Amino acid sequence: MPQHSEKSFVATTTCWYCTETSDELLLDTRMRDILTSGLCYNMNPCGKCKDLMDQGVIFISMRDGEGELMEEEQKEYDRKVLTRYGAQTENWRRKNVRPFIPNPCRTGGWVVLKDEAVKRIVKTASLLEWILRHRFALIEDAAWKQLFGCAPGSGEEGHEEEKEETDGAV
Repeated sequence: MPQHSEKSFVATTTCWYCTETSDELLLDTRMRDILTSGLCYNMNPCGKCKDLMDQGVIFISMRDGEGELMEEEQKEYDRKVLTRYGAQTENWRRKNVRPFIPNPCRTGGWVVLKDEAVKRIVKTASLLEWILRHRFALIEDAAWKQLFGCAPGSGEEGHEEEKEETDGAV
């Protein structure tokens, strides 16, 4: 009987949104022991998060300053992709190159807000359109405290009805 190793040609994935084990399995068709279970390989939501995204928008807290850091990482990733695959069309790159997956330092805040509440909170039209299309938003701790009146992950965010009454604007 083969020994269990951390690497295998079949792997479970982690949901990017809730960081729990996803319902996706990966299979390495080259049948080499290279996949590691428990990593986030894409931004596909697990079944639980998909159901929540059908009901509202997931807000995830992150450390202050992470937004700028992720922008820099995105630019560096795009530069490397263009350097390596520059002659290819954007459509080809979208199909064949792994997309950038942000990895902010999360601080424990995680709530789902109904679309109506998001529309009252987010005042910038382009940002609101992006959030409603993607069904999630990363929010820095300072903005989290302003919106919810508590520290991220404190469990004091309240009930959905209370969140809908928030006056804060992003």
